[in-house]
Amino acid sequence: MLNALTCRSSSATEPSAQECLQLVVRATQVFREEYIQKFEQAREEIARRYYRLIGIYLCCQFDVAVITVLAVKLLNFMRFCRVRLNFYQEFLSKHSMSNHNLVCFAVYSFVTVVVSIKIA
Repeated sequence: MLNALTCRSSSATEPSAQECLQLVVRATQVFREEYIQKFEQAREEIARRYYRLIGIYLCCQFDVAVITVLAVKLLNFMRFCRVRLNFYQEFLSKHSMSNHNLVCFAVYSFVTVVVSIKIA
């Protein structure tokens, strides 16, 4: 249609009002279709990015929750180890032990700690 108008405008005759109206209506229709198509593509891309960000956010929130739980467990275990260490230091300072008895006591204590961790 546009080419027809261009060709006619170069000739001596002017396009009729009906032809101009048809050209404007068609141009408006094409513009709307292309605009709607581009708008729809942009909306889909925004939706994709939004859901990708939501997924990342949820993963991060999950990671923070897991890390928080692990940190609390680690702090509790460190407190437990500190109490045990104090107990062992007091026990060893009160009792004289031979090297063999000391090694047996250390192995027994380590096994006790490992078993208590698995149970907790």
